[in-house]
Amino acid sequence: MRSQLIETLHLFLPSSPSHALLRALPAYDPTAPTATGYPTVQRYASSPLPVLLELITLISAIETATVDAGIKKRRQRLGGPALTAEETTRQVQAELLPQSQLPGLWRQVLEDPDAGNDESLRRDIERRLLAHLRTTLRALPSPFDPPTVDLSTKAKVKSAEDAEREQAAKDYYRREVEGLAQGMVVIAVPEPTAWEAAIEWSDLFADSEHVGQWPKERWDLLRRQAELFPECVLDLSIQARASLTLAVPQIGSRQAHDRDEPMLGGVGRHGRCRCRRARR
Repeated sequence: MRSQLIETLHLFLPSSPSHALLRALPAYDPTAPTATGYPTVQRYASSPLPVLLELITLISAIETATVDAGIKKRRQRLGGPALTAEETTRQVQAELLPQSQLPGLWRQVLEDPDAGNDESLRRDIERRLLAHLRTTLRALPSPFDPPTVDLSTKAKVKSAEDAEREQAAKDYYRREVEGLAQGMVVIAVPEPTAWEAAIEWSDLFADSEHVGQWPKERWDLLRRQAELFPECVLDLSIQARASLTLAVPQIGSRQAHDRDEPMLGGVGRHGRCRCRRARR
């Protein structure tokens, strides 16, 4: 029943061959709801946004249940590789999440003109898409993963082609995460994981040995992050070098520097980023 509903809803999407025909139906008149025998069809044909949101709800429930069932089944399997609960979860996610329909639906929502007027909806969809992409990226195999012990007769040795394919998938999802995160940072969306990916993953801040040579735009980005997340900072070593650099004004008077100095938030006990919530 649910699969039939999903299949029917797909007919109303712009990518469907039936969409042009459905769009030719008379527009739904909310002032005369009994004037037609197919009001739902008319409403869905006029705008794909309600269809997309309903599809997301239905497919999200199905895919979540599929992943949970896969994890449970894998943990009950006998004679397989010895994996922890976390490793089992990652293994199932790595197999199923790349096949998810949700990223494509979320992107269609972000591109829909009707969603452009609903800021809270766009922010929610962006957060869900970013979380999904990051989870998929984290789940995919990496050459830095510790080896697993598999004494079963079905154990396989990973070929060079398999390793290359896995790395390509990893690179793809990393680009997707960084691209979405950078777009969210540009418009100052208060989402900690977006700023973490855009700043801490970026090569812009990798050169901590030459903090004094960083351009103004780089410091401005850190200021914006500190305004949104006072508790979030870069690595302690970079923060310490930044403090030393800012202690000696490069341009202008000492008074001007003092006005600009409080640009970063407090440092965590271990010097790590602690983005918990944005300042509202």
